[in-house]
Parts: sequence; structure tokens; C-alpha cells
Amino acid sequence: MFGRELRVAAAVRWYGSGSVSQGRAAEIAALSRAEFIAALARFGVMPFQGGLALILNKSLQIW
Repeated sequence: MFGRELRVAAAVRWYGSGSVSQGRAAEIAALSRAEFIAALARFGVMPFQGGLALILNKSLQIW
């Protein structure tokens, strides 16, 4: 149990820092992508890399 939570916490940390992709972090945590996204919510980490400014910038480029 502790080992699993440690893997999840590490994967969330690495994803949050931009070191790994969401898919790779889910693999590290031994979770499905959906389960990993739920873990991100538990840890208070947004499921989008790059932050709000980057997301808004990319969405404005579409227009």
C-alpha cells in the first residue's frame, strides 16, 4: 500500500514539474490515465501541462 502511494506521489510530482508526460506518469504510477487524472485531483495538480497562460495562448491562436 505505501509503495503504491509513493509511486503515485512521485508520478504526480514529476508530471506537475513537467518532467514526464501524463501517459508516462500514469505508467510509472501503474494506473490507467483516468485513474491518474483522479490522482492529480487528489493532489491538487491540474491535468494540463504548461499552466493557464499557455492554454489560453494556444486557444487564442486558434482564432
